[in-house]
Amino acid sequence: MDSVLAREPPPAREDTRTLEVRPDIWFRLGLYLLYFNLLVGPSLHAMKTIRFTQGAAYGAGLFYFSLIAYTLLFLASAVTRRGPLGKSFLILGGALIVTLYYAVGLTIYMGGDWFDVGGNLLRLVLAAAVLRSAVHYSAWLMVDGPFFGRVCTLGLVGVVVGVVIIWIANALGASVYFGLSTEGAFPAFAVGLITGSPGTSILSGAAIFLGGKRGPIVAAVAMLFLWMVLFRQRWALLFLIATVGMALSGSFGKVYEQALASQHPVVHRFSYFLGAPGEIDWRRGTAGRNVEVEHLVQRWKERPLEFVFGAGAGGVIQVESGERSTVHVSPLALMFFVGAPLGGFLYFLIWGVFVLRWRQTWAILNARRQAVGLAGFGLLVVTLSVFTILQNPLIWLFLGGLAGMSERRSGATRLDHA
Repeated sequence: MDSVLAREPPPAREDTRTLEVRPDIWFRLGLYLLYFNLLVGPSLHAMKTIRFTQGAAYGAGLFYFSLIAYTLLFLASAVTRRGPLGKSFLILGGALIVTLYYAVGLTIYMGGDWFDVGGNLLRLVLAAAVLRSAVHYSAWLMVDGPFFGRVCTLGLVGVVVGVVIIWIANALGASVYFGLSTEGAFPAFAVGLITGSPGTSILSGAAIFLGGKRGPIVAAVAMLFLWMVLFRQRWALLFLIATVGMALSGSFGKVYEQALASQHPVVHRFSYFLGAPGEIDWRRGTAGRNVEVEHLVQRWKERPLEFVFGAGAGGVIQVESGERSTVHVSPLALMFFVGAPLGGFLYFLIWGVFVLRWRQTWAILNARRQAVGLAGFGLLVVTLSVFTILQNPLIWLFLGGLAGMSERRSGATRLDHA
């Protein structure tokens, strides 16, 4: 398989010792909860998109229960583990812990409401705890255990069921908001691309598109393009040439007109971005995120010290529709809470550690496990449109798994088993 990342020479010596470390009960319970959320979560979210109030309430309850349960379970696993912490945890985990203490101190100083800020502080604890445990159990996560296979299967099944619900509701005349969270299908989509399985990639890609949520769709396109760059460089070049050609020829204007006339609800959601610059409806196209960013920038202009030091974990911005406790764009949300220097550093550190560890593990993982990196890339791209950078356990399980395997690679050859 012709890969740009595969140019790095493989490890020089062989170590045939088993890498399996069976996870403790707390870690396994956290994974079982994750499996349940992957399977059931999209259906409950679908209930929200079709305005089924009771189903939406169940979905919200599951989210808050899971946030607390994830934190407690993975924290219990992290604090009971012995052994080296690993470079990745010392760097990235240390940054998360420093951010946590700073956010607590800033919240006390700013007089924040602890009920409101508790969720954001839990997110920091959750990210650090999952990373610590995932680094320790990296061999089981990435090679010996059934984790990734279950994530692929349950995530895809859950998203497909959710998509079926919203499209049946749409066919029956219900008022449907096509904004289903479909990130659970990313692992299957990545596996389908990297292993050359057209059935898996087409099914998962179609489910992501039919869910209608623009963030995951854009992230899936980014995954597809990155796959072309890494494995099919000529296809990527042709894709870029075709895109530039359409832009120069004015074809996008024709696409815009067709999109406006289209009755397809998902296609129409992207029509807000097409047309002349003055005709683009940024508010509807970004679901109000541009308004949040504008108000945040204005607030920073009025309060320059807040730009540097942050507003605390319970900071809110005032927009036309009322107060919001967060900003949807993850890097800006972190910068808002703890200041631009620390928040921006933390966000780009997460990206940096992820890319570095993915590259370093490329030579020792088989194709199916290499898909972990591509799926993680998609999940991180999604964080540019939603504040999930700290609360999505999959991001930190994938990052920790790659980091742990990278730190083991000096004594391992290519791991093609399991």
